[in-house]
Amino acid sequence: MRNDGVQKIVTLVNYIEKRLEVYNSIKGTGDARAISQNTIQNIHSLLMVIKNYEEVKDTVVTFINLKDVYSDLWSVADGIVKGKIALAKKDGERKRRVNIHGIATNTIINYQTHLRDICRDAINDGIDVSLSVTNLKLIHNLQTSSKQYSINNEDLLTIYHHTPSTPRLQIAKDYIIFSSLSGMRLQSVLEVVGNPIEKYNRDGKMFDYVHTVQSKTGTECHTPLFKPAKEVIVRNGGTLPNFSKYHSTINTQIKDLFKE
Repeated sequence: MRNDGVQKIVTLVNYIEKRLEVYNSIKGTGDARAISQNTIQNIHSLLMVIKNYEEVKDTVVTFINLKDVYSDLWSVADGIVKGKIALAKKDGERKRRVNIHGIATNTIINYQTHLRDICRDAINDGIDVSLSVTNLKLIHNLQTSSKQYSINNEDLLTIYHHTPSTPRLQIAKDYIIFSSLSGMRLQSVLEVVGNPIEKYNRDGKMFDYVHTVQSKTGTECHTPLFKPAKEVIVRNGGTLPNFSKYHSTINTQIKDLFKE
């Protein structure tokens, strides 16, 4: 942004915080600029990545120096998740979880995509941005897992009859059983949390189901519950467990359950 020919330095943290204030204020209003709650949470997570980087490097990230720190930003974020880079614990902050595998590739892609969109918005606002938003190399290539594994019916039955050794692995089992038998991805599963089991009884047809409204599309879904999926809800007091909203955490829990 320029004022009387003088360039004004804009920090990413301030710009993103102001964006989040707008998104939160227009959420659910029908405003054309409104975005889903899930997207708001993703942008907030990106904001925390940038704040953590600034703390570790004792610097301020601006749209001018972003090109210089871009690669290092993700390396530091990965190091924090792996526990190789320590951050000072804030008052009231929960203990930070360590994942030896680091940040999932899809999570990095998510952050980078949102950051590119933010840079485009900044350019439209007249702010000078050092990154070229048309550079495809800014977005990490989607990588296939070094070892992929598909669960068949026999595997699912084995998991169903297995008694996990820890509450953490029980969470992984509950997630596998419920998502597999409901056909729901993680975001859809999270939208079920807190929703009660409902009963359909009409024209001689009876079954249990859960009712959700997809945050991204606004589509109403009535998902019938097979017995094992229903058991997950009943055993947890009538609602789903609080699964992590992060794919990397869920994936690590599932891998550990597979090993057991």
